[in-house]
Amino acid sequence: MVKENHTGSIKEGRLFPAKAAPLCILVDFASPFHYNRSRIERGGKKVAQLYYRYSTMNAGKSIELIKVAYNYEERGKRVLVLTPSVDDRYGVGVIASRIGVTREAISVNEETNILELFMKENKKAPIDCVLVDECQFLKKHHVQELVEIVDSCDTPVLAYGLKNDFKNELFEGSYYMLVYADKIEEIKTICCCGGNATMVA
Repeated sequence: MVKENHTGSIKEGRLFPAKAAPLCILVDFASPFHYNRSRIERGGKKVAQLYYRYSTMNAGKSIELIKVAYNYEERGKRVLVLTPSVDDRYGVGVIASRIGVTREAISVNEETNILELFMKENKKAPIDCVLVDECQFLKKHHVQELVEIVDSCDTPVLAYGLKNDFKNELFEGSYYMLVYADKIEEIKTICCCGGNATMVA
C-alpha cells in the first residue's frame, strides 16, 4: 500500500519524492548499522540533527522550548510542538512553565505514530522544526520516529525532558534519547546545597 505525503509516497520502506522534492529514505532500525548516524554535512551543507536537552526539575526546560518556538514563528517559520498525554498537570496538550507562560501542543499517547503525524501536518504547510516537551515519557518507537523525521526529512528535532527519576534510573524516553541523539546538552540549575542539581527529588 502506498501512503501519500508531502514529498510523494511511502512504498516498501522508501519515500519516493514528488517532483522537485529531495530524496528521502527511511531509517532501517533492523539494520545493525543504524547507530552510525554521522550526518554533520551532506554535499557540503549542514543537515538536521536530533537534540536532547535534559535537566532536573525547575531548570526552565518548558520556558526554553516556548522561547525556541517563538523565535521560529517570529521569523515566519512553522514548528510542530508535541507533549506526551501522560503529562496532564496543566491540561492535556498544554505546555506550561512555572513562571506562568503556556503554549498549546499536540498531545502524543502510546499509540501515536509521530512520523505519520509529522507527514500529515507537513502536507498542510512545511514544518521547519519539531519541539518535544517532557520527552522522558516517550516510548522507544516515538524516539525512533523522531530519528526518521531528522534523517529522512532533514528537519531538526529538539526534545526537552528529565534524564533520570528520583531513584536515579533512566526513563524509557531518556534512555533512547541518549542512544539516538546527535547532540546531548544539559540545562543546568542550582541545587538547594548551592551546587549543580543532578537528582530529581
